[in-house]
Amino acid sequence: MKLRALFIGGLMVVGLAGLAYGQSITLDHVDGLNATGGLETGVPITFYLRVTSDADNHGGITNGFAVSSSTGAQWGATVADTTGTLGKTQFDGGFFINHFSDDGMGADTVGFGGFRLFQVGMPAGFDDVAFTIEIGPIDAAYNGGEICLDSSFYRPSGVWKWAGPDVFPAWDGPHCYTIGEVAANPEITCPPDTNLSVCDPDTLCLPFEVVNADWVTASEPAWVDGNQVCIPLTYDISGQNITIDLVAGKGDLRDTCSFSFQAWVNAHPVVGMSDPEFTVVMCDLGTPLCTEFYVENSVAEVIDTIFSIPGYVDGVNYCFVPDTAGLFDLTIIAIDACGDADTNSSLITVIEGEAAVVECPGNIIDTVCNNGEYCFPAAILPDTATVTVLPSGTWDPVQGVVCVPIDSSGVYDITIIAETFCGVDSCSVQLDMTAIDLPQIDCPDGTIVLFVEDTQTVCIDLPIINAVDIYVNNGGTYENGQLCFPADSSGIYTFGVTASNECDEVTCDITVRVQVGQADYTTVVRPDPLRMIDAYRVDPMSALFYLGNFADGHTAADVDPATIMINGSLTPTGAQVIDGFPGFTGKVLEITEPVFDFIEYNMPLYDTSLVPYTVSGQFNDGSPFSESGLVHIIGLLVGDVNLDGQIDIADLLYLIDYQFAGGPPPLLNASADMDKNGQLDISDLMSLIDYMFGNKGQNK
Repeated sequence: MKLRALFIGGLMVVGLAGLAYGQSITLDHVDGLNATGGLETGVPITFYLRVTSDADNHGGITNGFAVSSSTGAQWGATVADTTGTLGKTQFDGGFFINHFSDDGMGADTVGFGGFRLFQVGMPAGFDDVAFTIEIGPIDAAYNGGEICLDSSFYRPSGVWKWAGPDVFPAWDGPHCYTIGEVAANPEITCPPDTNLSVCDPDTLCLPFEVVNADWVTASEPAWVDGNQVCIPLTYDISGQNITIDLVAGKGDLRDTCSFSFQAWVNAHPVVGMSDPEFTVVMCDLGTPLCTEFYVENSVAEVIDTIFSIPGYVDGVNYCFVPDTAGLFDLTIIAIDACGDADTNSSLITVIEGEAAVVECPGNIIDTVCNNGEYCFPAAILPDTATVTVLPSGTWDPVQGVVCVPIDSSGVYDITIIAETFCGVDSCSVQLDMTAIDLPQIDCPDGTIVLFVEDTQTVCIDLPIINAVDIYVNNGGTYENGQLCFPADSSGIYTFGVTASNECDEVTCDITVRVQVGQADYTTVVRPDPLRMIDAYRVDPMSALFYLGNFADGHTAADVDPATIMINGSLTPTGAQVIDGFPGFTGKVLEITEPVFDFIEYNMPLYDTSLVPYTVSGQFNDGSPFSESGLVHIIGLLVGDVNLDGQIDIADLLYLIDYQFAGGPPPLLNASADMDKNGQLDISDLMSLIDYMFGNKGQNK
């Protein structure tokens, strides 16, 4: 019972968990290798395993190993053993060498295991060859095959570890060996990394070392020539850092190496200039003229720079002194150490600059018409100068005059400044100006109608301003703001009135219809003609009906205003007796009637019509009267859709918008009723288009 208890205690030691440092099993050496490192045939092969412990004692070990062949080789048998340095002496509880399979084929597995009772087990710091595994002899039939030694789980638990405390030793395998002679591996050594510069495109060949190889290849752009690798040095690869891979081969064996190279292939230096062609204005030809340039070398150093015009380098500028104005061709040539060159040119036009010169006239006293522009001569050189006129004005170099605005009579102080690249000059002139307004005649529109009871000299107001001389033809005279002439009979009188001053002359043509004695009409309307569009003004407009010249002895004062009707249905908005009106004798009744009511009464109206009307009512004595007259009415200008008094593109757009885009309808349908059929449809739009862009005579 006591021995059983101790055995269980040993197992408990094996099961403890721990972690150590420095523990390993390695393949120390092999007996039975030939000179090439392969396995000899016909002799035993022994693998010697070194055990290296850490700083702890280990009371139990379990380690397994396998011998196998991936090529199907056989090796007779597999036998595991100890060298005597580690075994039952240390592991007194039991030390076991297990052969789980050892027939010399497939995969033979062996294991080493033990545990201690009273001894130390595997001592701390143990480092010695402890185990051997022997195989063979190997038959020569398996020459060229392969046999490997590797770690394996320790059966049956599968655990490979040292216990008490627990650690998991490292293994340096697997270890594989060729059976028989081992073919030598190819070996290649590349040239060192290379940097260089060349003047011209070339080929760089560098030697390399190679042994045991049947062939060598190089990655692009390089190629192999004997024991040299050659690289083309072209402009395309200039400055690039390129890696070249060399591969040496023999059978299925390969060896590789790499190196880098960087080559700069000289092209030529580069000469740059600020501008290939430019113009410079120089106020003093004795001063230096400088232009910016640079010289850059490609690879080789620039050793010489040549300038076509003598001068000197000042920093980034080349300067020379032009002796005259004209064209200078500055050429720069740069040559580098390889003999390559570059050239660049700048075509420089030198213009001798002029200083500005201004000569003003003396002070000027003069007149100007209608507050206009006044021009006076001034000498300014050169004609390319920039001229400023203060406080305002312009300079005309072609005419050689300065022009300034004059807005009223008075004294104007004018300053003229001329500026060139080479200087500024100025002068001042004082203008004492009298502004003369143009003559104006307030010329009346249309024919003037006058009524006189007997032949006499009549006058009409004719305002004229800014005139020095006034001339009237056809026997008329102008006095005190009136045109006067003798009216010796009824009829039409025409006059031409000319007003002039030193700046201009204007003419007014006047027509006067004179009625001598009582007129043969009893009523007239003013204005005549009436315009239908006036009926639709925002501000209401009224027509004035004048009534008088009664043949039965009644006068305008005898009319009862409350009874007055126009056209039998229109009631005037007012009536008053006035002292007189041209064409009437004595008192006249002035009747006010809205234009809208009168126009609506006469609708529809087209173009210009002579429309009859009546004014009726009663005198204060109860007797009736009814007087008739005629008045011109300018009706609808058919096609004037927007009622602005003219037919143009705005009317066409208005009608298109109404017909097709839901726009507002015409204010008066009749204004858009081109065919006058009482309807608004597409035919009216087509008629308006035809009128505007086709035969305008169709609008009637």
